[in-house]
Amino acid sequence: MRLSIPVLAVTLATALAAAASIATPAQAVAGELTIIQLAVGQNDAAVVQGPCGEIGIVDAGQGSADEVQGALTALGTGAVAWLAASHYDADHIG
Repeated sequence: MRLSIPVLAVTLATALAAAASIATPAQAVAGELTIIQLAVGQNDAAVVQGPCGEIGIVDAGQGSADEVQGALTALGTGAVAWLAASHYDADHIG
């Protein structure tokens, strides 16, 4: 069975979230996985910072721009290496 890159990214992010503690930006530590969970309307979005500093966003859709920008600012970056969506509804990809 072959999975698409977005499905693999969501699967990986979900597995990492289950295995790692959820951190706030103030708790972010270089060399560790940091996941900032954002409540955005009907959706939950996540900003993920990997151990090497790369940033990814999961399920950031309509109405989440301010919250996602705030998380990126708290992490000291505006650069995003990857995006993942669990499915194609506007509140996940809008």
